[in-house]
Amino acid sequence: MELKTLSSNWKKLQEKLKKENPSVSTSTKRKTSDRDSQNGVKRRRTESVSGKKIEGQHKSLKRKRMTEEIQNDGAKEGRETVTEVTLRRNSTASTPKADSRNARVNEGLSPNVEIGKYVAIDCEMVGVGPNPDNDSALARVSIVNYNGEQVYDSFVRPKEMVTDWRTHVSGILPKHMVEARSLEEVQRDVAKILEGTVLVGHAVRNDLDALLLSHPKRDIRDTSKHPPYRKLAGGGSPRLKILASELLGLKIQEGSHSSVEDARATMMLFRRDKDAFEREHAKKWPVRVAAEPKEDGDNPTKKKKKPKKKSRKRGRKLRARRVAIPEGYKGVVAVPTDRVLHSKTDRNTELQNGEQDEVLEEPVKVLDAQSTFDEFVVWGHEIMPAADDPFVKGVEEWMKFAEAMHLSPQASTDGAGKDTSS
Repeated sequence: MELKTLSSNWKKLQEKLKKENPSVSTSTKRKTSDRDSQNGVKRRRTESVSGKKIEGQHKSLKRKRMTEEIQNDGAKEGRETVTEVTLRRNSTASTPKADSRNARVNEGLSPNVEIGKYVAIDCEMVGVGPNPDNDSALARVSIVNYNGEQVYDSFVRPKEMVTDWRTHVSGILPKHMVEARSLEEVQRDVAKILEGTVLVGHAVRNDLDALLLSHPKRDIRDTSKHPPYRKLAGGGSPRLKILASELLGLKIQEGSHSSVEDARATMMLFRRDKDAFEREHAKKWPVRVAAEPKEDGDNPTKKKKKPKKKSRKRGRKLRARRVAIPEGYKGVVAVPTDRVLHSKTDRNTELQNGEQDEVLEEPVKVLDAQSTFDEFVVWGHEIMPAADDPFVKGVEEWMKFAEAMHLSPQASTDGAGKDTSS
């Protein structure tokens, strides 16, 4: 109902009530004022109920209502401006506020978020196989940057059969696997993000093992191994929930875990004690200082370098002397066999007759010729072997001995023939 129509009806009602019962006008005015106040319009109380004054009051109330609406709009815009500035300040504060747990779930790589030098990672696991309490598989991985902004979040489809979803801890449900990514795809995405960054995490080695990835130890900051944090846990590995509660005043992991929330809490812990983290890290991994080369010839680094020694290998600087085999001879490469030459029958007869004083001869084995040669080489170190070299002379002597050995049976045979003919 319009305000103008309401005002005219109200005037007629007031005049009628005035004629019938003057005492009702006050209560009627109160009810009307209450109704008008609910519509955001305030009226002045007037004791007079004459028509002229009511018309003047209506005009003044109309102007007042317009003024109040303008003021309310201005105040609303002011409140919105203050709220927007407050949100911006909170977004740039040293400890970023966590987004809602369901915001941008399974988004993958965020397109408008800068990765930066430092990133924090956290993973959620599910139980697989016949022993789900001990055997785990990756089900979700989340990464945030230094400001706590979500860089990557994805569900991961396990390759093994899931026998315990651990929903009360992991927050993973079977329906999340409908749009989950494969382990290979997540590995490629995470490897690209971690390349060249400093990785922050709580027991980060477990996360890397679940992803089947590695990261340089020099570029890892683990909040579970920070000595001041371990003192809070009595020397053991502290829980992330306790560290966030005591050091940051944050309540996390009250129900099912959120990997994004845990990654943000881990990054906030690192930012809180960044200087202490870097000091402890420098004790294990000192800063590498590269010496700048000088333009002058007198470079102390060059003087410290030892001259390279020339390695002398066997076979280098050898001199060879070729020795030809005389005519009527040939060199043979022979291999021993198991064949044995037959012994003489008369020799065996003598042994059977009782001549036991003599020692039995060893069996003579047959050699099998593999190849032949017409010359051989005698090597000398840096000096060519001369004709009187012991090796050259030794070969000549061996040839003379072989000649004498092969000629002696023929000579004995000839002598025996002569004796027989005589």
